[in-house]
Amino acid sequence: MKKFVQSLFLGNALPHNTQLNVVYAAFRFYAGISMALGAGWPKMEGGMAPDWFVQQVAEIGFLYPSPAFWATVASWGEFIGGVCIALGLLTRFSAIQLAFQFFIVAFVWYKEPAPIVGMYYQQLIFWAFVLIASAGSGWYALDHWLLGRSERLVQLAMPAAASVLLLLGSLGVQAQSRAETKEANLFDRYAGQWTGTLTYLDYRTEQQVSIPMTLQVKPLLGKSGAALMAVRFPGEAGHDFTDTLVYSGPEQSSADGKLVWQKETAGLDNEKQATLRVSYAFGAAEIRSKNEVRYPERSTFFTRNEYVLHKTK
Repeated sequence: MKKFVQSLFLGNALPHNTQLNVVYAAFRFYAGISMALGAGWPKMEGGMAPDWFVQQVAEIGFLYPSPAFWATVASWGEFIGGVCIALGLLTRFSAIQLAFQFFIVAFVWYKEPAPIVGMYYQQLIFWAFVLIASAGSGWYALDHWLLGRSERLVQLAMPAAASVLLLLGSLGVQAQSRAETKEANLFDRYAGQWTGTLTYLDYRTEQQVSIPMTLQVKPLLGKSGAALMAVRFPGEAGHDFTDTLVYSGPEQSSADGKLVWQKETAGLDNEKQATLRVSYAFGAAEIRSKNEVRYPERSTFFTRNEYVLHKTK
């Protein structure tokens, strides 16, 4: 058991070759410090993960106890784990947790994972931490220095690792608590599964086309007027998408309690400059969303597509 603990937290599998260990120490330092300062630190403003990262975690499916909990744990894990790897402290332990994070990113979150020939950076980072977890600290690291010191210092490795886990867990709990104590989400009443149709104007045939669709509404914790919208089109491969919808209407949307608002933006439609208008109407039993377009040479809008959905559960 003692040897296992030492191997897990302070282990080193590299031979005593100066050139190899110098190069490996430089690689380990770069992998750790770039993770800590490039990925972890930017997500730690206020001690909680940013909304965009919470959304990504929710999309993957880490919903219990909350996306805010897991997003905050992951953010701090990137920072603390990166610093530890750069210093060569609790190297294998830190690399294992980061390898797990980037396994999820590279092969679960990534839209088109390619384990053999994929060259996207998330997979490269995953394999970098797998290498560090396998090789351990190397000879030029705090772990190796600790192994050469007193038995008491070595025995502190497991409590130190446990303390790191407790710290990450407590930070996640704080993030979840802060998110839950904020005001209720306007989309709470619409949470759940909806089914309906998308009707759109086919520019090639100039005909209206309707296809079945489903919508999953997931209110975001800590955001009083935002929800994750997971849209699926059965039988239409490659067209599913997930997006965040933010309510931007008046404080009292309508007399019957519906959320009704619209927004206009400048953009492109059919490769032409246009004014784009989106209208939303969220009711207890029905959701409607209409996208309208107006070209500069026209004075009126025409309907590009419309979503009509009804609550199923």
